[in-house]
Amino acid sequence: MLQPFDGRKKNQGSTRTILLAESDDIVRKALRRTLECHGYRVLQAINGEEAALLCRHHEGPIDLLLSDIRLPGLRGLELARSVTDARPFTRVLFLTGESEEANAEAGICPGCWLLIRKPFRPRELAEALEEFLSRQVCRPVSAESLTQAGLIERP
Repeated sequence: MLQPFDGRKKNQGSTRTILLAESDDIVRKALRRTLECHGYRVLQAINGEEAALLCRHHEGPIDLLLSDIRLPGLRGLELARSVTDARPFTRVLFLTGESEEANAEAGICPGCWLLIRKPFRPRELAEALEEFLSRQVCRPVSAESLTQAGLIERP
């Protein structure tokens, strides 16, 4: 039996969880609605500290951190490092209204994490997320982490 169309695009997002960190209430609510309409589960935070706390206490996977670079308090870059240290397979997508120079000064390297420049259309965000989340994740493993795990001995 056909189900009525409810306006939501159903895709693989329904199995994905996104940690959203955005200090602007209007932007955060619009992003949450967009993400939920594309089937993503959304954990939302108003600043970096709250997002880090959600990351520590959320029992399921977090597939993506979607964060403004210029969060108050714990900045987006620091938050990304904290999240990926705790959850190495979490991808990071930064939202920015800043110039490339300002992003470089903030320590954002374009090859490390994905950047989306504000303003953007909801469809552009959804397409970027789908493409970004479909990529295979490869994280380098450091000798230090292998030593700490007891898999190799330090010379």
